[in-house]
Amino acid sequence: MGNDGGTIAKRQDLLSLHKPVQREALEDDQVNVCAVSYMPLTDPVVGDYKGFLYRKDKLIEYILGSKTSPDERKEELNHISSLNDVIDVKVTWKNSQIVCPVTETVRTKKIPFAYLRPCGCLMAYKLLEKIRGQFRDSDLQTRPSSSCPNCGRTFHFDYDVVKLGGSNEENHQYVTKVLREYHSGKKRKLKEKRKESKESKESKEKRKTLEPTSGSGTNPAKRSLSDTPTAKRTKV
Repeated sequence: MGNDGGTIAKRQDLLSLHKPVQREALEDDQVNVCAVSYMPLTDPVVGDYKGFLYRKDKLIEYILGSKTSPDERKEELNHISSLNDVIDVKVTWKNSQIVCPVTETVRTKKIPFAYLRPCGCLMAYKLLEKIRGQFRDSDLQTRPSSSCPNCGRTFHFDYDVVKLGGSNEENHQYVTKVLREYHSGKKRKLKEKRKESKESKESKEKRKTLEPTSGSGTNPAKRSLSDTPTAKRTKV
């Protein structure tokens, strides 16, 4: 009891008021929030390969803060270390809600959206499924491409469609391992490749030092038996 007869609030109760919302349990009125700050989304917006959206300014603050204070890194954001790991997402707003720029469908928890890697346009996922359905089965075996229904830029269905909150791991593996790109589309600089190149260069230089220089004569190790001097015969 306090001096005024009221109940003294416990520390746990105060902390619970500021408990962050779990990203996987967002309600319809919470789908348009930043996945790192849990604040309402505002432009500019960026997205990762897992299909989460962020306020760009808040994500930059997080990246810089995690580098100076590694202990503050969040496990669910281990895949983000720089802006190369996200893409600028073009969001269409209407009455503070995210809508599809083509169909004007409002994004809710039950209506999935997706954005395209090459252009960043965010739209209803059902629209992209409809476009994909126009291809024949034989076409789907060759990683078909199409034009963004919003801006006209070319994209591939197999690895350029990022479903919000969806399972995009297989697409991401193709982008990083086969295309050798960051999620942003920038080419990756593989450490393994640089290491192999360095070892190859060192091996080449080592072989060069072992080779005889010009004008130094025949290498004794390479002389044939016919080059070996014979002993002079002693006359009887």
